[in-house]
Amino acid sequence: MRTWGLKRSENYGSAHVDERPLPVAAVDVSGDGRQVTLRVPGFAGTWCYSVEWAIRAADGSPVKGLLHGTLH
Repeated sequence: MRTWGLKRSENYGSAHVDERPLPVAAVDVSGDGRQVTLRVPGFAGTWCYSVEWAIRAADGSPVKGLLHGTLH
């Protein structure tokens, strides 16, 4: 997991500002295996964050993903 800011200007796009990793302290999977809760100390409001995963499904097949978001 990573967080960063953006430099606001009249130009579209910006390099990442103050990018930093945030360690995931714990992962909880629901009993039915359909919901995952991440425990990330220090995760607070930010313009940008990303969470990336590469795991195996119950049948052993690979599952990869990347989520980007903003937390207000």
